[in-house]
Amino acid sequence: MAIYNFNLLVGYLPTGVDYAQGYRAKLLRELKQVSCFIFTEIPEWSLIKFYLDQVGLQEEELLSVHFSYLEDASLIPQLSFDEIKPGYPDIVNMEETSFYGGVKTF
Repeated sequence: MAIYNFNLLVGYLPTGVDYAQGYRAKLLRELKQVSCFIFTEIPEWSLIKFYLDQVGLQEEELLSVHFSYLEDASLIPQLSFDEIKPGYPDIVNMEETSFYGGVKTF
């Protein structure tokens, strides 16, 4: 049996509900129950990192409705920006802003 938790409020600031999901995931792991956290919207990378680093969810527990039909359904990027950048020489300057990690200029 698998337990599925649907996250409908992606895009809002994290709340106690998000931390409750982390506690729930930890409890289900201790009980050796398979569980997945399904996002109905694709979260930004900063929110994915939040769920992994702060809430305590594991990469294999995160799913997206949008990626469920793909061969690789992971929400985790497979390539870094540095790996992609050489293929786009016209990009002069790009700025990434993160609520949690400040600003990074490329």
